[in-house]
Amino acid sequence: MTLGGWRHWLPWLLLGLWACGPAWAQPAVQGLGYWKPFVISADDDPAVARAQRVFDNLLRAWDGTRVEPSLYVVKSSRGPWAASLADGNILLSRAAIDTTLALDGGRADHLLAFVLAHELVHQRADDLWHHKFFRLVGKQNPEQQQALLRGLSNLAPPDLERREAQADHDGLILMASVGYDPFVVVDGEDFFTRWVESVWAAPCERPDPAWQGAGACAQARTRAARSRAQLEAVATQATLFQLGVQAFTAGHWQAARRDFSAYGREFPSRAVHVNIGLTYLAEALDIRDRLSDAGILPGPRFFFPLLLELHPEATPLQPRGRIRGNAEERQRLRRYAERAAQSFERAMRLEPQHRGSYLLLGLAYLLADNAPMVRGVLEGKYIPRFGSDAPTRLLLAMTQAQGGDLAGAARGFEQILTSLEASPPSGGPWPADLLIYTVFHNAAVLARARGDNPRTDELWQRAARLAQRDGQALLFRLAVEQLRPGTLAGRPPAWTPSIQGARLGDRVQASVSSSAVWLEGEALSIYRFANGARWVVDADGRLVNAWQSGGQALLGDGLTLGDDADRPLKVLGPPSRRVELVSNAYLAYDALGLAIQLENNRISGWFLYHPDG
Repeated sequence: MTLGGWRHWLPWLLLGLWACGPAWAQPAVQGLGYWKPFVISADDDPAVARAQRVFDNLLRAWDGTRVEPSLYVVKSSRGPWAASLADGNILLSRAAIDTTLALDGGRADHLLAFVLAHELVHQRADDLWHHKFFRLVGKQNPEQQQALLRGLSNLAPPDLERREAQADHDGLILMASVGYDPFVVVDGEDFFTRWVESVWAAPCERPDPAWQGAGACAQARTRAARSRAQLEAVATQATLFQLGVQAFTAGHWQAARRDFSAYGREFPSRAVHVNIGLTYLAEALDIRDRLSDAGILPGPRFFFPLLLELHPEATPLQPRGRIRGNAEERQRLRRYAERAAQSFERAMRLEPQHRGSYLLLGLAYLLADNAPMVRGVLEGKYIPRFGSDAPTRLLLAMTQAQGGDLAGAARGFEQILTSLEASPPSGGPWPADLLIYTVFHNAAVLARARGDNPRTDELWQRAARLAQRDGQALLFRLAVEQLRPGTLAGRPPAWTPSIQGARLGDRVQASVSSSAVWLEGEALSIYRFANGARWVVDADGRLVNAWQSGGQALLGDGLTLGDDADRPLKVLGPPSRRVELVSNAYLAYDALGLAIQLENNRISGWFLYHPDG
């Protein structure tokens, strides 16, 4: 093969979607050491901070046994590109961020998520042998270079095309698992061709076949054709994950488990097993609450960091020992908790380095009142691997209280609170506001259960001060609500929530792109609007699911995408619950049949649901 022939398929060898044309050899050849002087700090550039946030969101579903990659945004005169390095780093040119904004400003985060997810998949699959090869080629004289290139002529192009296709496929799945919309790559104008045009700063429809960008444009068109045939099917199936998230947020545990399971049969991952486990854990918590309300279960009624209820009640302490009650319900509670534990154990086997799975497993055993297993997971597995931290100390304090050592549990809670007040939590397995709320809430529950009611106000005052210090607006409002119940009084809006003017149950029709998906023998159609709105319509033409994911949209007359996370509390009052999932956080308003999606303390979408299932 001549060097010119090599250049014809060089784009595929350089992770073809993002490195198009001969001019793109240099970014992939150089290692991180070369680019370090050109790295842009997120503190100095809001666009870089945005890319880092998207990347961090994608890492929530990182399932590889390899160490998580790092992202570096760099200055480059070569336009938009992204590349994976063999040393476990990912490079993104600053121009690539601007390009996603130019391609679709309202949904740029979703496009950027696909670019980065594609590179993460290459890292996870260890597709980076060619970077090492390029470094080897660069050290040879021209004759040796030609010999090495000829040696790959019969191997590389088909293999690399296959890897690129697989990375597109798996990248869509990865981005869908953390809440990004995979249809952004399929809908609208040809994303692949538009990316190449931005690379070459020229349209692909040129009359001159000798133009040096013609090969890259031809590859992009081929890739776009494949995307229509393959990626749309993947994106359609991936929508089941979104339906599972919606059902879970609405409190429909069995429907959520059905959707997550249907998705997981095609795309198994740690995120799927975690969410299936959460459906069982939530059902067990429902039973626990009913038994506590009936006075059957003893001990403080602790909050589990899963559903953040805004008006929880503490359960008075009762003597431990044999309690006559609903034996069947107690058996169901244990069975659901054990099934949750099985799902979390599967997640741990898939990704042993994911701390959150261990903590959820500890919560499942705590709910099953199995203190030895809680300690076995935390003290025998988590702490030796990751070290002691606030979440483990929290679960161990809850285990102490559940075992009857209330004084020891109170000391444990105070130690955690003191450490949180000394320095804000960062980089932990739980969001900072969820961790802080859980610790303060359960410390207050324990104080009330011990008869020390004055201490509860003191604790919530400390929580409010801590939230102010750390700029946690939502946490501050929750703390104030505990101090002065009714502060977040319900404010039913004058408008009725809808998506594209429709409510669930309406008969609808639209002349937009759509895809068909089958769920347990039922044919559903997914309609995709240009502004990021989505409808799921049944065979009778009735709207059964509807949501807004990115784009430019207004909800009623008071909420827009990008608003601060505490804005819904000001406009709508307190939600029925707050849900934390692998993908995002959600505020659910049962009275409205509306859930608000939060990402990085901003509104990133919403959906409609039936509160009664």
